[in-house]
Amino acid sequence: VKHRQSAVDQCITLFGTFCLKDISSSRDNTCYSSILSSNAVCSISSLSLTSSTYDAKEKVEDDDKYQAGEAAASNLARPIFATNMEASTNIESGCIIHDHCSFQLLRFNLLSNLSQSFLVLIDARLRAYIKILARYRINLSHYPAATNRQQHSKSLLEIEKKLSTLIDIGRGIFIENLVLSFDITEDTDIKISDERYIEFPITMKMSIDVSIPSYGCILEQINMKSSTEGLTRALSTSDNKLDRVDIEIDTQTLLSN
Repeated sequence: VKHRQSAVDQCITLFGTFCLKDISSSRDNTCYSSILSSNAVCSISSLSLTSSTYDAKEKVEDDDKYQAGEAAASNLARPIFATNMEASTNIESGCIIHDHCSFQLLRFNLLSNLSQSFLVLIDARLRAYIKILARYRINLSHYPAATNRQQHSKSLLEIEKKLSTLIDIGRGIFIENLVLSFDITEDTDIKISDERYIEFPITMKMSIDVSIPSYGCILEQINMKSSTEGLTRALSTSDNKLDRVDIEIDTQTLLSN
């Protein structure tokens, strides 16, 4: 039981809660040597919509929403690997590694990936609305009303105003802050297959502060919260240090939220 709780605590130390405003891309002061073995490897869902073989905007804007959603969820779930310097040369021998970083950069990469993916999805949603309005405007202009021409002109102006507003929002929206946390509840069901291996559910929570352009060039800040479940698998060494940690996030639920 003591060994089991130690492994859970180590996983929380490895991830826990981190904030975009407090993260530096060049330094992480967390002492990993006390919880990780010299050849430790960690994999976690990258939360990234971009890769060398994936056009994020093309996929999320696909007319087949189900297919686009499946593609986006799959890419968000694609793992990113973290190792220390000793393990970085032989990680996952024989496998293709799409993303790899050190433990010192893992937190920053996750926050960066999530913020970029969030903006890509917002951009795709705005583009979809713009396309709908643009098509409606074209149809309206091609078939002018035989009567009430004043109302017809007013409708065209309203559509153009909405289009302009959506374009301004797309250009001006940005993330003020992002907080990402991985929590384990006290009554979590921890499965143990042997003395070194444990498996337990985990909850990933995110809170995003977004600034959106409003009327009169005023920025309106809103907070968006979401959470999704995941599964953690951890393998410890004989001296109670983490040797391997794999975290899979339910990215389909994350997208639907």
